[in-house]
Amino acid sequence: MPQNITDKDILNDMLMTEKYVSNSYENSVLESANPQLRQALQHIQKEEQQHAEQVFNAMQQRGWYNPQNS
Repeated sequence: MPQNITDKDILNDMLMTEKYVSNSYENSVLESANPQLRQALQHIQKEEQQHAEQVFNAMQQRGWYNPQNS
C-alpha cells in the first residue's frame, strides 16, 4: 500500500532533522575540550542552521510553517 507523502511532509521532516542535527552539534561544541575540534563543530553547526533556514523559508513561502511571534 503506497503512502501519500506530500512535499509539505518532506520539508517538515527535513526541518525537524536539521533542528535535531544542529542541537546535536551544539551539545558537542559545549562538551569539546579541544579548541580546533570545537571550531570545526561550530562551523558545521552554522551550516546546518543555514540549511534549516532554507527549508524554513521554503515552507513559510508556501504557507506551511507560520510561527507565532511572541
